[in-house]
Amino acid sequence: MTAPFLDNEGRRLLGFTLDNAPILEPSPGMSSIIYAAAGGGKTTCVSSTTIQSLLASTTLSLVINDVKQGEIAHQIAEMCARYGRKFGVIDPFHVMGADYPFRIELNAFGSAVDLGEDETDDFPFAVEKILFSLIDEPADDAKNKYWRDGPREICEFGVKTLHRHSPRLCTPGGLCAFLSNPRTLASAMELEADDPESPVRDIALQLLDMREHNAEHYVQHVRAALTALKLFSFGKLRDDGMRADITHRELVEDGWIVCLVNPIRYADRLGPYFAQHLLSFMGAQLSGAGRAVYVLDEFCNAPLRELVERITVFRAFDASALYITQSRQDVVRKYGEKETAVLEDNCAIKQWLKFSNFEDAERVSKAMGETLHVARTLGTGSERLDLNDSMAVGREPLMSPHELMAMPAENQVLHVAGVGFLYCKKVRQNQIAPTCFKLAPNPLEGGRLEPDPKVVLPTPDGSER
Repeated sequence: MTAPFLDNEGRRLLGFTLDNAPILEPSPGMSSIIYAAAGGGKTTCVSSTTIQSLLASTTLSLVINDVKQGEIAHQIAEMCARYGRKFGVIDPFHVMGADYPFRIELNAFGSAVDLGEDETDDFPFAVEKILFSLIDEPADDAKNKYWRDGPREICEFGVKTLHRHSPRLCTPGGLCAFLSNPRTLASAMELEADDPESPVRDIALQLLDMREHNAEHYVQHVRAALTALKLFSFGKLRDDGMRADITHRELVEDGWIVCLVNPIRYADRLGPYFAQHLLSFMGAQLSGAGRAVYVLDEFCNAPLRELVERITVFRAFDASALYITQSRQDVVRKYGEKETAVLEDNCAIKQWLKFSNFEDAERVSKAMGETLHVARTLGTGSERLDLNDSMAVGREPLMSPHELMAMPAENQVLHVAGVGFLYCKKVRQNQIAPTCFKLAPNPLEGGRLEPDPKVVLPTPDGSER
């Protein structure tokens, strides 16, 4: 049977009802939070299908945190080229190969370095975001704040000094090289302190005073700053961004699809690097560069507090994000209970692909509510041998925690604001035509899912009709 055509009008396909009717998000640009344990289908049922759903929206930029060895980029690159979408990967470790044609190079500090002349007022705020992505501020640890503020001040001096004198070197690697030479750093502080016109004169004076009167803490702060920048002291990341050929703003303005390719063996260490790029994309968009959707797979592995806290203003700037993680407990551990509550409050769509955490299952079961059920009992009396038949009305959960934990692999639970809970089927990348025929094999999963179209969605060239 031929799959039916569905004009999704730029909305994400969320799944299918148990009767195979498609389920779309109510309106374009709704942020979502997706919980899925290992093997739940985060790539197959969310990341890839989001790209396929929004491919026809040529003015919409898609930024994908491709954390598992470029598995998404491998599958969608030729498809994007086939349908005329601009596609690029940020791949400093050459995961996709040394001569990969879609590789682009950007400065990770682009949120500050690439500001226009009319955006100078935004510079201090952009630098602040850089500092907090390098040295994250954990929840409930106020007593050690001094030991984080000191290294941030060192980094702030470095970023602003490099930006003032040599913007090309204002990269993570350039900052690391600048701070790692004690003589260069001391000389720069003295020069900036003696220049009454220097925008970093006050910081330089403070650091010189600390070096003179509290040398022990000064040395500790410098070493802590260098520890935060250790990733950029050697190898490919040392020179990354110095030959940048495009900016984050240009990518958003021109509606690019961009994958941030992460070597899986370094996934837990490269969070700050990719956080810099994501913050630069977000900074460009919030200054009016265009529309974008952020697919944040494993967002708890990177210091993305800014993207968590700014969700309250996303819709005003035509931004939305898909926050993908293993469980709610991961989000609480990384960002705190209050921030997790804010995130859930502002995500109109909540999606559970697979449960592996008992607390999550109990929480969702309770939220889904209860239903009436009839209990029938048989009994006998002590005086007669007759059986007594009785019925009673009681209440039971719509879905018990046990049922959620044992949910079939093809099913999921959705909660959509204004609609409620839905128990439905997942949508897989091989069920969306015609793009399912253009996807390349997944290098990590060992092949390509056999196309099994359930619905036809629009494409940029209109070839689906």
